[in-house]
Amino acid sequence: MQALHLTDETAEAVTITAAKVGHRRTKSDEMLGRIAAGWFPPEVDAVTCPRCPHFFICAATPQGNLVVA
Repeated sequence: MQALHLTDETAEAVTITAAKVGHRRTKSDEMLGRIAAGWFPPEVDAVTCPRCPHFFICAATPQGNLVVA
């Protein structure tokens, strides 16, 4: 296997075991299956959520009117 560095277009050899490749393939298949099924659970985080461009349309926001106290 090789890793390609996009900034300088150089490639270098990477050693990886068959077990690690198999584990990563399994995890990738699981993630792609979830994406294909439309399963995207929101991950609520008090630090990153207010900065997110999807903050006001996220499924994690509570239903109802905004109340400013």
